[in-house]
Amino acid sequence: MHPAGANLDDFDWRVSMAQVGADGPFSIFADVDRHLAVLEGRLRLEIAGRPPLELSPGSPTAEFPGDVPVTASVVDGPVTDLNVMTRRGRATARLQRLHIDTPLERAVAATTLLLSRAGGLRLVCADRTDVLDVNDAVISRGKTDRHMRLEPQGPSVAFLIEVT
Repeated sequence: MHPAGANLDDFDWRVSMAQVGADGPFSIFADVDRHLAVLEGRLRLEIAGRPPLELSPGSPTAEFPGDVPVTASVVDGPVTDLNVMTRRGRATARLQRLHIDTPLERAVAATTLLLSRAGGLRLVCADRTDVLDVNDAVISRGKTDRHMRLEPQGPSVAFLIEVT
């Protein structure tokens, strides 16, 4: 959660993983935009004003306002999800699922988070190298003139979150 010391009422951005074990409504967050990816299981979302949406580990991520009613139904569970929330007017985010079979070079945003989900992944950024296993994550903050290189140790899946 950012900034340090923020709570659910005053954060600029927040990234979390959660288990969804039962059907029910999502919490309402005024002036917040949400990005959601399913890491395990299958989840059906009913977002006010939209047709129902089913999410699984292979589906595209979902984006929706945090201040509209959303109901979740567990289709195949338990479900683990990745949730990115940003306060409108203070931050925006982009959440991408990456399937990495060959080395990949990416620019680093002002705040970049990388979550490894499958396969080993070697991350090279500036003068630092990290090896990520399943559910390992790194965060990079600072200059935007840097690049990172993702080197898979086999077929890998990762989530890239860029916050501006």
